[in-house]
Amino acid sequence: MRTQCENHRKDSGLLEFQKQEREANKLPKLQSLPTISLLTIFLCLLSVPTSQALRFLGERETYAKFPKWNACDNATIMFDFKTRQANALLMYTDDSDRYNYLQVALQDGLIHLWINFVRDEEQSVKIKIGDGNLNDGAWHTVEVKRNRMETTLIVDETQQSQVAFGANYRMQDDDTKNYMYFGGIPSSFRGHTGARKLPPSVLNTQFDGEIRNVLYFNCTCLPTRASPLELRGSRDYPQETCDADNVDCPVDCPCISGDTAFGCWCEIKQECYKGDEEEEEEKKKKKKKKKKKKKKKKKKKKKKKKDKKKNSKEWENLLSYKYQVPKSKGRKNLTNQEASKDIVVVVVVVAVVVLIVVVVVVVVVVVVVVVVVVVVVIV
Repeated sequence: MRTQCENHRKDSGLLEFQKQEREANKLPKLQSLPTISLLTIFLCLLSVPTSQALRFLGERETYAKFPKWNACDNATIMFDFKTRQANALLMYTDDSDRYNYLQVALQDGLIHLWINFVRDEEQSVKIKIGDGNLNDGAWHTVEVKRNRMETTLIVDETQQSQVAFGANYRMQDDDTKNYMYFGGIPSSFRGHTGARKLPPSVLNTQFDGEIRNVLYFNCTCLPTRASPLELRGSRDYPQETCDADNVDCPVDCPCISGDTAFGCWCEIKQECYKGDEEEEEEKKKKKKKKKKKKKKKKKKKKKKKKDKKKNSKEWENLLSYKYQVPKSKGRKNLTNQEASKDIVVVVVVVAVVVLIVVVVVVVVVVVVVVVVVVVVVIV
């Protein structure tokens, strides 16, 4: 199948595929996905039954329950819809009625997005797109992209972005996130925080239309097709062209359903891998820069240590400076300690000599005094 896709790529692309469908069914062009346009997707056209999608019947309780969406910091979710209704709820999820919610709806023919993901604060983001005629019965593509605190709504080729500031920019915690609901919500959800934010014209109108190509980008570049877990007031037969048994797209080439054909979106993997390569290259550059910085820091630290050691050695030499006395025959230079001992000896000797001199002087004085006394007595 991969070889067939690659061979077919030379002669036909999604543009031709879209032209055929628009001529037959007056379909609008499929819209841009993250990083590239579906206009460049390479297709393998197969002969399949006509128009297949989830069909919502507008009954009292109408919805399609889909698996949980990992609404991480950079997640994306997208789907196609068509209807003649001016007001209808198209997509809904919340965090089990705490404070976070995400909902997309048609109101007066415009697409409206309401999202709140700032913990314990009312910092909801509201975005609307359209010229009031998105309920024209033609296919339209809706895409919701998240990049941390920034939320972007894309409808066909028009997009709007808004930022909600807050400490918590994760829309859902793993233990509280809810399932995704398309085309409506269960009646038990009508009291939820998110549902109460919806205009009555939207909440009280049951969706009568079709939805297809529900794609989850769960923190990855490559999307995953999502299938309904439960249907109420809706049906999934005949199946989408991508869900038919004879569809065989490569694993890394997501399938895009059309009315009379499907497209194997093989180009996205090239864009993803290219992005991965660029990211890897950027990581290498950062790693190299970090290594260089670390090496420079290490070198500086080593030099500092060397200088410190050198200064320490100089101080040591200064403190252990050797005291020297004039050289004499058979006498070596003396250290400070030995010189100190010699000085003490000299001082002691001098003191003894002085003491002897004093004693001698005293003796002489005494003798003189005695002699004088004797002479005086005799006279």
